[in-house]
Amino acid sequence: KMTVKKSEYIIGIARLMACGELSKEQLMKMNFKEAEKSLIKIRGIGPWTANYVLMRCLMFQTAFPIDDVGLINSIKTLRNM
Repeated sequence: KMTVKKSEYIIGIARLMACGELSKEQLMKMNFKEAEKSLIKIRGIGPWTANYVLMRCLMFQTAFPIDDVGLINSIKTLRNM
């Protein structure tokens, strides 16, 4: 489950793209690390949110929100930890 704040920041990225302040096309021309750094410069965006946007919106195959607490808890449950 995503927090309200994270949702607001992701909506903020969408708004920046909609008004042209952030270009989806420009991000897609960058390599993964450049695109991640570009997103992290935006207020409220950290590595998890940047990777989420790169994975879900821009389809970067190398992007993954690795510190996802829900994912970690699911893995622990599956491994009976």
